[in-house]
Amino acid sequence: MNKLKYPFLISVLSVEDDYLTKFPSLPPYPFLISILPAEEGGGYLIEFPDLPGCMSDGETIEETIENGKDAVFCWIETAKAFGDEIPQPCTTSIFSGRWFQQIPKHIHTQLAQ
Repeated sequence: MNKLKYPFLISVLSVEDDYLTKFPSLPPYPFLISILPAEEGGGYLIEFPDLPGCMSDGETIEETIENGKDAVFCWIETAKAFGDEIPQPCTTSIFSGRWFQQIPKHIHTQLAQ
């Protein structure tokens, strides 16, 4: 198991907010948000495990997520331009939430990582 450098949370880009007007075809990719220490500039880092190298940062979690949406859009547009395959969101589907006793899926995801 990989040791995580920073505390994180995992979630999925919500399809309920207004980003669909800016990014109408953006799938709900799961993401990790890490807290960046002061010596690395502080703020937060967002990474998308399904999209290799797709990441961004921000000073607040909200700003980080917004910047992450732009990063996903740019990643997908670049992949299209080069004719690369665009993976479908799938990382969170492998976590069922079952682990000897029922726990919330987000906790199972954190434990598995």
